[in-house]
Amino acid sequence: MKLANLALTVLLSVGSVVSYDPSKPECVAAEKNIGWYQGKYSEVCAVMINECAGKGTYSTWIWGKTACIAAAICTGSKITQLLARCANDNILSREQVPAMSKNVYRNIVGPCADQGCPITQQKYVDWVYGAIKTLNQSRNTTLWPESGEYVVENWWKPLKEWTKTGDVVPYKNLNDFLHYADLV
Repeated sequence: MKLANLALTVLLSVGSVVSYDPSKPECVAAEKNIGWYQGKYSEVCAVMINECAGKGTYSTWIWGKTACIAAAICTGSKITQLLARCANDNILSREQVPAMSKNVYRNIVGPCADQGCPITQQKYVDWVYGAIKTLNQSRNTTLWPESGEYVVENWWKPLKEWTKTGDVVPYKNLNDFLHYADLV
């Protein structure tokens, strides 16, 4: 419980807290896990998931939004999707959400996306830092992961391990991760 209070305090300190439906027990349980992924807490991820589930989530398509995809990788896709639905009834269920935006994928890998090039570790790290920079600018904050190595060890490597595609992650496998991974 102390850790959940810490996460809520962090969210309050960096921006508005998203309101989750307290009548849904799964929402209350999920809210307590904001920012936690595979036993580690990340303030950046807590804010990223708040951004995904909160302001600007007018679309039913969360995998068309950079903050949601980044949150899914650093917090887990199942909890990201659940929290987005808890905050916004218009968000489609995991089974109904369309494939990941090709535009977001293009932002990760560059113009070679049309030729099917996969995500490399460096492209991923650059994209994450770009997404965080945008988030910091929109919220007037200066949150950053501990280091690039932290991003690689805690977000990139679990993604690679789940996709089982070697040192790179193709579009299809990232899309599968967003729709089917249950890592917490």
